[in-house]
Amino acid sequence: MKLRCLLVDDEPPALEVLQAYIREVTYLELAGCCGNALEAFAALQSQAVDLLFLDIKMPKMLGTDFLRSLRNPPKVIFTTAYATRPRLSSPPPTASMPTRASSWTPWTTCSSPCRWSGF
Repeated sequence: MKLRCLLVDDEPPALEVLQAYIREVTYLELAGCCGNALEAFAALQSQAVDLLFLDIKMPKMLGTDFLRSLRNPPKVIFTTAYATRPRLSSPPPTASMPTRASSWTPWTTCSSPCRWSGF
């Protein structure tokens, strides 16, 4: 079974990198790409999604605020170009964010722009 993924990021280069990654992972399937939270909300209303790749810092609405607004959110992988987390009013409901991305284990991190060959 493939996991249907929705990409949400306001930066086209980030979407391109994530799309390339999903094409290479046999158990992932691209359900769509969205440039902001409003587009993502519409996409989630029209199709089933198993996994969100969700940018944290986007114009008009943070990814964490978008996630809080969903009644039954899919699993989420937060994406960001920042080495430290942005200031949040409260942690998102489905994740506990460390103070530095480099402290996440067993995950690896990369600098922006990310190249998947570096993993």
